[in-house]
Amino acid sequence: MHNPLRERWSEVKALFEAASMQPRAERSAWLATQEIDDTLRAAVVAMLADADQDTVGAEAGDSGLQATEAEHIGRYRILRTLGRGGMGVVYLAEQANPQRLVALKLLAGASGAAALARFRREAELLARLSHPGIAHIVEVDAEADGRPFLVMEYVDGIDLSTHAAKLSRDERLSLLAHIADAVEHAHARGVVHRDLKPSNILVDVEGHPRVLDFGIGQMMGEGHTLTETGMLLGTPAYMSPEQASGSSRPDARSDVYALGVIAYELLTDRLPLPVAGLTPLEALRQVGEATPPPMSRLDRSLRGDLEVIVETALAKSPQQRYASAGLFADDLRRFLAAEPIRARRPSSWRRAVLYTRRKPAQVAAIAVAAGGLLIGSGLALAFAVGAARDRDRAEAALVQARGTQEALGRVFAAGNPMIAGKPEVTFQEVLGAAPSQLAGLSPEIRLPVQYTVALAQAQIGDDQAAIAGFAAAAEIAAELGLGRARAQAELRRIMVAFDHVDIAESARATEALLADPHVTADALLHTGTLITASVISTSRFQDQTAAAHLAAARALWPQATVVAPAIDDATLDAETEIDLYLLEFFAMSNGGAADQAPLRLASEAGEAYARLSRRLPIDHPRLAILRVIAQNLPDALAGRSEWRTRLHATIEAQIPRLGYAHPTIAAQITTGLALTGLQALIDQPLQRQLIEVARAMPLGSRRRLRLMLQAAGQSGFLASVGVTADEVAAARAPICDAARGIDADCIWAEVSIAELEFKEGRTAEAHARTDALYERRSELPAQLAMRVYATAAVLNQRDGRYEKAIAATEAALAAAMADTELSREGRDIMVTRLSWNFRPLRCDRVLEVIEPIESRLKVNPGVAGDVLARLMATCEVRVGRDVDAALARLAPWWESAQDPSVDPMMRLDVVSAHLEIFDVLGRDADFANWARELVALEAAGIDVAQLAPRMPWIARARAMNRDERAPSN
Repeated sequence: MHNPLRERWSEVKALFEAASMQPRAERSAWLATQEIDDTLRAAVVAMLADADQDTVGAEAGDSGLQATEAEHIGRYRILRTLGRGGMGVVYLAEQANPQRLVALKLLAGASGAAALARFRREAELLARLSHPGIAHIVEVDAEADGRPFLVMEYVDGIDLSTHAAKLSRDERLSLLAHIADAVEHAHARGVVHRDLKPSNILVDVEGHPRVLDFGIGQMMGEGHTLTETGMLLGTPAYMSPEQASGSSRPDARSDVYALGVIAYELLTDRLPLPVAGLTPLEALRQVGEATPPPMSRLDRSLRGDLEVIVETALAKSPQQRYASAGLFADDLRRFLAAEPIRARRPSSWRRAVLYTRRKPAQVAAIAVAAGGLLIGSGLALAFAVGAARDRDRAEAALVQARGTQEALGRVFAAGNPMIAGKPEVTFQEVLGAAPSQLAGLSPEIRLPVQYTVALAQAQIGDDQAAIAGFAAAAEIAAELGLGRARAQAELRRIMVAFDHVDIAESARATEALLADPHVTADALLHTGTLITASVISTSRFQDQTAAAHLAAARALWPQATVVAPAIDDATLDAETEIDLYLLEFFAMSNGGAADQAPLRLASEAGEAYARLSRRLPIDHPRLAILRVIAQNLPDALAGRSEWRTRLHATIEAQIPRLGYAHPTIAAQITTGLALTGLQALIDQPLQRQLIEVARAMPLGSRRRLRLMLQAAGQSGFLASVGVTADEVAAARAPICDAARGIDADCIWAEVSIAELEFKEGRTAEAHARTDALYERRSELPAQLAMRVYATAAVLNQRDGRYEKAIAATEAALAAAMADTELSREGRDIMVTRLSWNFRPLRCDRVLEVIEPIESRLKVNPGVAGDVLARLMATCEVRVGRDVDAALARLAPWWESAQDPSVDPMMRLDVVSAHLEIFDVLGRDADFANWARELVALEAAGIDVAQLAPRMPWIARARAMNRDERAPSN
């Protein structure tokens, strides 16, 4: 790895010698006058600190870090010192309420309001880590002099090295896999440790590991290796090369490197790169440049897979390491189970030995499965035979088809252990080897096979390979002059790439397809392209364009289904795949229409499911979507809620077997959320499941970011679904930090992060983020600008900044009225949502905006009737209109809310409206009666408390209920 300090050693040495000549108290000021970059400055500071460690210790003592005379720090009673380190002193302390022992770390190297604010911000993130292998943060506070301290749960245990000394090799590896699980949990939530080492890992009396000090390095250094005072953040022996050189910001792979060091040490009883006796700068150079000796040189029994695992974790380049701690843990467990590891492909003989030793009965079964794949080769024949119209062409096509089947046989033979001698080769590996298997074949044969392989890669979630495969198929088709085949492959590429590229790029590619005469001449392909364009336009908030594409697709649909193969055709060829895609999309886009189309489509989905369930595996995502639509769309349209409970239970039962990353899980959740949208509801269990699906996606993928934004965006400001602002920021950073121009995903992520920060109580950060977006409003497309205005309005309204909220709301309303892409229904929904931000000061403006469109809103499926009634009734009372008429608006909704099948959130809306009205009117007896309704809602699991800070009538009602329950003296 390139080390920027190596070639600058002469500069570092000269500056160090010059700085050493200065009086100690003036060295920092002298360095500040030198025109040098941060890397050089940090290196010199480190050398100065090392050269005068006695002074550093004295300064630490002067700052109070060595003083243990104090009986209390904050509200904690100090019992004894547990340890000292570069970052501070750790004490065993006692907390009075609740009574328990805690570990209190008095941090060195930082003080003041800004540092404390940063520590608290990081601690809030760390407090959300919930894993049995991570020691939990209790709180962050500061001494009177501004020195911050951190309080963690006390773990009664011994350090990893001491505990491991009495374990066997396999027991050590199993323990390390559990540690990696804990690290993976934190990484998935945007937290990197940066100082993993045995002394930061305690093992309790039951043998369970607990990782300490998660995120402390991040608190202290904001991403740097050295603080301004010269304190080294991290331990050189366990530090990754990129941390040591400062060449890039540490990420999850830096922690993977540290896990590799720990593994090396546990297995060989020595460090891979000893640094004892070296200065800090020499230690950093050693870590950045030297290569550890192979473990097998120290112990021959470590040769083989175990050595490969550790070497992969210790790779100099982050790109060559395991991408996550979870993958590292997985390979450790594979080794322990005598399974082939992922870090490299073992020899054919090695794979055979491992597999037959573990599952001898399944070797023959794999041969049968591989043969079954060949039966599906009919999927590719549509390219060859489907276009034949006369005898000669048909005969030529038949020859080509036979060649295609032979080529498919060659590809799939790679998965047959009797042919290839490779037991348990994965389907992904078989498909990935296809290009080499097809080399030298004619393009007429390569085309259908390449397309088939790409389609299979897309279906198993290997998106990047599928994107490249469809692009290759399109290129071959263009070479052959097959315009329709090229367009079909390109459409598939766009559909798969949608979750990996900027939306604008997808839009450009789709628009080019719509202009292709081969597309417009084919009803089915044209319909599929229009549907894809509609999805993309919706993602860009271009409602009218999306509606136009959808209307055109609907018009073509009857013609497309006539020319398409039967929906339950055994071959399930590429056209049938598009056919299924269209059916599910139409079912999801019809909800709320006044006619019987939604129910008719639910029936069609049920019929399609019944036929296809005989042809497809039960866990196929297409089947899952059709099943959700057929079983639940009628209930959703009728306003019933039992279907959501059924769907939650179904998905929860599947997750242990399929895992969150399985496309069927995501398909059911997103379809279910679309159905809850028909009822204008928030479904927190589905949203929480969606968050776990997002966390199963690779960090840096747009799919992960978009799923998080979907869940967070649907929760609004009322509910927490377990995703944090920092987690969304971590998902956003790999995509957006290098983005150029306006990227819709990145802007929407900023909006979502601001909303989440506000919900987390980080109001200053939320306002700063929104203000920065507001300043860019002239650069943004109208649809994005409107949403920035709307977010600014909501944040200011919730924070009691009513004048700013009103101004932002007026700007958002003006943008909504001027947006030609908004449909009338969409504009009405937006206007209704925005009107809430005029409350409570400008209820006259609410009525002025809503009354002209109220009749339309009552039949708009995107506007909940109870919410509209609450908005109008409360504002009518606030402006002095007839109270009885206002209450009459709420009466039918209260009657409906008595039905146990109705969502309890409707009941909460109606109760809140009555409380607000009687609070405004000062009718205390009526207020008390309605306050009691909150007791039942809270007993039903509704989080009423979160509404109290911004709804004073809710806070008053809850206080009244507490007083009634309190025992009298």
